[in-house]
Amino acid sequence: MGYKPGLTKLVQDLRATMLVSLAMLLSACGGGGGGAVPSGGGGTGNTITLPSALRVNTNGIVYAIAQDDFGTLYLGGSFTNLKYVTSRHALLNLTDGDLFTTGHPEINGALTTVIPDDQGGWYIGGYFTTVAGVPRAGLAHIRADGSVGDWGPVLDGNALTYGTTVQIGALVKLGDVIYIAGRFTAVDGVPRTHLAAVRTDGSLVDWAPKIDYRLVLTDPRIRFMAVSGGIVYVGGEIDLVEGLQRPNLAAIRISDGMPTAFVSPAIRDLSAMVLDGDTLYLGGTFTYLGTVTPDTRIFRNRLAAIKTDGTVTDWNPDADGTVESLAVVNGTIYVGGSFTAIGGVARNYLAAIDTNGLVTSWDPGTNGIVRAIAGVNGNIYIAGDFTNAGGVARNYLAAFDTSSMPTSWDPKADNPVSIIAALSDRIYVAGGFASLGGVFPRNNLAAIDAEGRITDWAPGTNDTVRDLAVVDNTIYIGGSFTTLDGMARTYLAAVHTDGIVSDWSPVLNQSVFSLATGNNILYVGGLFTRIDGIPRSYLAAFDTSDDSLTNWDPNMGNFVTALAISDDTIYAGGAFRSVGAFNRTRLAAIRADGTVLDWAPAPNSLIYALETDGNTIYIGGSFTVMDGLSRYGAAAVLPDGTLTPWDPVVGKGTGQQVNTIRLVNDTVYIGGSFQTVGGLVRRQVAAIRTDGTIMDWDPDLSSTVLDIVVSRRGVFVGGSFNLVNTLERRSIALIRPDGTVE
Repeated sequence: MGYKPGLTKLVQDLRATMLVSLAMLLSACGGGGGGAVPSGGGGTGNTITLPSALRVNTNGIVYAIAQDDFGTLYLGGSFTNLKYVTSRHALLNLTDGDLFTTGHPEINGALTTVIPDDQGGWYIGGYFTTVAGVPRAGLAHIRADGSVGDWGPVLDGNALTYGTTVQIGALVKLGDVIYIAGRFTAVDGVPRTHLAAVRTDGSLVDWAPKIDYRLVLTDPRIRFMAVSGGIVYVGGEIDLVEGLQRPNLAAIRISDGMPTAFVSPAIRDLSAMVLDGDTLYLGGTFTYLGTVTPDTRIFRNRLAAIKTDGTVTDWNPDADGTVESLAVVNGTIYVGGSFTAIGGVARNYLAAIDTNGLVTSWDPGTNGIVRAIAGVNGNIYIAGDFTNAGGVARNYLAAFDTSSMPTSWDPKADNPVSIIAALSDRIYVAGGFASLGGVFPRNNLAAIDAEGRITDWAPGTNDTVRDLAVVDNTIYIGGSFTTLDGMARTYLAAVHTDGIVSDWSPVLNQSVFSLATGNNILYVGGLFTRIDGIPRSYLAAFDTSDDSLTNWDPNMGNFVTALAISDDTIYAGGAFRSVGAFNRTRLAAIRADGTVLDWAPAPNSLIYALETDGNTIYIGGSFTVMDGLSRYGAAAVLPDGTLTPWDPVVGKGTGQQVNTIRLVNDTVYIGGSFQTVGGLVRRQVAAIRTDGTIMDWDPDLSSTVLDIVVSRRGVFVGGSFNLVNTLERRSIALIRPDGTVE
């Protein structure tokens, strides 16, 4: 438990006169905290349920983590809100918009298409390489229980021809066959030109129509696909099918892979296609069908219908802006896009049109583009770029009944949504969002229950929380704040697990960096020199039975950044050079009765972390020398002061340091700001055996780790990172024993 520095820090040989320098440093890069021994307490849940133990982001930095006996995780730091992580895709309940607890594995990239598997699961295509950690090259099957199916064709592309490699444009399922369209030249090593069919058991079907795209385009592909009556209908930037002209639309027989006689007038700039019976409804930016020759044109403004025999129908709604999405529900064609009128009737981005081409009275309207539409259970679900739908606040997702009224369904995405696919009880959504469920305002303090839900516990401080300690149903808080929940609390306070602020209100004259509890005593380290007007230089103790300040007063020579307790011995680390009348350089051991022990390892730079099992004291910081011997960032010292051979060598570059240490059985977890451990690549976090062996556990975080708590579920890490193993996790994450992230 101890002070955790910020992202970058020039650490000098601090002297007693550096009080002002430290204050400037804290202002620039923040302080820190450490976890507490789990004990007591609980939390209350919010409405949305996460699919795994921890998928929550903050918008700032987590300096301190503590967990109670009920599994509730308490966070302290410098942030103003929390959000749930969904990483660009999610599975939602159709009734209340909650995230499903199963069927939602994490995907490390974006999706371009999703279709049901007819058994409660999904086939997906896009730009990704793993699903739930399982390698998949842009195509995958997700079963109804959320597990990853064996189906995973590997496509290859020709970057020289089209400028980029493989793209997945569309999927459609018929029986036990999945039809795949996009931009590729092989499937599982077998030549296939932009269209292929793969059975659900993974075997490749002998169906290989050859597609040629219009090469003048930078991103040609088949974007839409439908199947009916033994025919696969495809739409996109098509030029030729098996050498025959099929401008943008084609019908291909399933029996032999050859194009049918269906030839539509040339259509440029298609954005949407849906098949209903024998009619293809089309949307886009086009204003006519046919060639550039005027007398061959059939004028249609952004909406058209073509029979499956190629005949252009009279259906002509006339949209004044781009049509991006189409759906047919009970004979009504629902249209979304960027238009503001259809057939001269005002309709903002969303409309319903009958089979005669007339706009119906259904008119919810949005304030932004509608990119996807699905109809199910009597409601119309939409996705897009809007923040208002039907006159109410709806961020990027909304649902309406047949009378145009918005339903209560409100998942609250944080960025636009472009894909929706629905079943009778659930809907799969994908797009540019990172979070669903809305924003939960939390000022520097928050709690997450054992199920991964953000709780209602939200006391809030006016400045950074740097450390936490849990004792029974009380969470002790230290930091640089001066108010808690609007009440005066100077740098040190307590909140109960029900969110009620304790009456305990000691008055300190400067910040708290570190907390530690043991033997009914709360030890406090920091930058302060007085508590309630009583001299206490940088280190003090409170009796947790009545929260009174004890007489224990080591009188440190400078600030304390880290604490650890073993029986009646308190180990302290920081910037001090003395403890009372004794010379002690940055490390010291003090009895509960105030006796200063001979233990004096004397590192050459600051200490940020201490941990002990009673037999060995593990030390982390920015030092390169301990007790006169080389030790980079981490060291282990016995209670008699002997430096052990344990020497993980944490980085060797400027600014590499260990900010937090946790010991569990024979494993030492370290977190900080470093790139290597023992010469092996280990970014920001590592696990080392007590015999010095560096373990294979390698989560690979993008930036600094400031605190660690180890639980039965895995290793919780807090800090300033935004990626773990290439997956988005902002400042808080749960890492499994195998090194993957939940």
